[in-house]
Amino acid sequence: ELAPLLPFLACWSVLSQIFISLASDHIQTQFTDVTGKPIIHPDYFNVQRQIDASLERFAADRTGLPDFALESAGGTVIATRCTRTYTGGAALFSLFGIPLVRLSNSPRTILHPSNNAGDCWPFHGSSGQVVIRLSDPILINAVSLEHLPRVLARTGRSDSAPKDFLIKGLASEVDEEGVILGNFTYNIDGPSIQTYPIKASYLIPVFLP
Repeated sequence: ELAPLLPFLACWSVLSQIFISLASDHIQTQFTDVTGKPIIHPDYFNVQRQIDASLERFAADRTGLPDFALESAGGTVIATRCTRTYTGGAALFSLFGIPLVRLSNSPRTILHPSNNAGDCWPFHGSSGQVVIRLSDPILINAVSLEHLPRVLARTGRSDSAPKDFLIKGLASEVDEEGVILGNFTYNIDGPSIQTYPIKASYLIPVFLP
């Protein structure tokens, strides 16, 4: 997931070290003991800790925000309504030459932290639905959608990326109406992960389709 960001992180790490070095030099020139020996001010270590914490937080999910839909954190796909998984072209698993089952990605794939080619949920038709149980009741103020970066796509294009999508907050699994939290459009010319703020925040129980 972090492969596309490695050059950025490396560059940022270098810049942070330069900044810390400059800050250290400046601080050391301002504080000396009675012998004239430079004294490192405590702010130097605060700057170091803040930069390290920011880099670690950003690298964790690339948004700097907690992911309440992440499966490993407790998020769950509980329904896909009438949307059927597309299995055409899926890998065929066989035993002793006897075909047993086609291995295709399930809806759970969308809750995994990966944007590699093929790590997606294929479904029939041009539109689909999925109901997700979040890990905790939250006051939702933003949603993020991630797709394979164009630079990693075999064709150099993002034709398979989602375009327009609707987010609803549901009171229960069988809730058909729900509360519309927003209509959004994924920009294929933008960054691979895009975050959309919710204009009006609602405290919803545990569902987010």
